[in-house]
Amino acid sequence: MTDVVVRALDATDADLFDTLPDPLGAREAHRLTRHRPDWKRVVLRDGRVVARGAWWGGPDDTEPVNLNWFDVTDGEEEAGAVLLRSAPWQVELELNLPAGWCDDPALRSAAEARVTAARKAGYDLLVERLLYRWTPDRPSGPGVWCSVPNRTTPCSSTRCAASTPSRWTPMR
Repeated sequence: MTDVVVRALDATDADLFDTLPDPLGAREAHRLTRHRPDWKRVVLRDGRVVARGAWWGGPDDTEPVNLNWFDVTDGEEEAGAVLLRSAPWQVELELNLPAGWCDDPALRSAAEARVTAARKAGYDLLVERLLYRWTPDRPSGPGVWCSVPNRTTPCSSTRCAASTPSRWTPMR
């Protein structure tokens, strides 16, 4: 395997960010989020994007508040860790996982690749939250809600049909 190249993007090459597949649906999840081109970075191996990150901050922020779009190709977890370690901003990493990610092998693999890269870069899980969406066509009342016990692993077979945003913090 050849060495990786970490590349900061700007307005002239920001479209390089979009060349990596999006198995977890981050593009749709962030359709209203505005990421500054100069706060986007990619990792290239043999000229192909194998990891990417988009840091986010408000319009008046001089530095990003968090990294809320992080993707890494399966098998390229170390490249993802290089991206996180080499970033000029050591801020929280937010992983937003789609509903049902634990039950779909492709989604689970994609999520686990990101978690592995984050751990290799020195990040630790800070908090995991479940987001629920009201669906009026579903039954309501006692016994409909379920809870997920506290755990240290990023997935559990007791998962409801909720999406899972997690915050990771650099532990340095």
